[in-house]
Amino acid sequence: MRWLAEKIDKYELGRIAAQAKLDMGRSVEELEGNLFELNDTKERILDRVFSINVNGVESPQNAKIINTFREDIAMPPLPRSGVLANAGKNTEAGCISVPKILEKGE
Repeated sequence: MRWLAEKIDKYELGRIAAQAKLDMGRSVEELEGNLFELNDTKERILDRVFSINVNGVESPQNAKIINTFREDIAMPPLPRSGVLANAGKNTEAGCISVPKILEKGE
């Protein structure tokens, strides 16, 4: 778990931001400020997590594993009118309309 204590560097932040399509700052100062905040937040969270007293808590390695999934049962489809009624104003030409979030080529 040593990797938890490692600070996030600007290259890792750039990789994460690109994957999540986040704008982490256009200038070096903005990027460094966001990097400082991210590492500070990570450190405070880890301090809090590692301060939790887990004495007497059974290890999950000893926990009994139970399958909570049910069998798939084929059922008739929902009526289109009922589905569209639940969509509210987000309908167009008999279909549910959702906002566009990706541009072509992404």
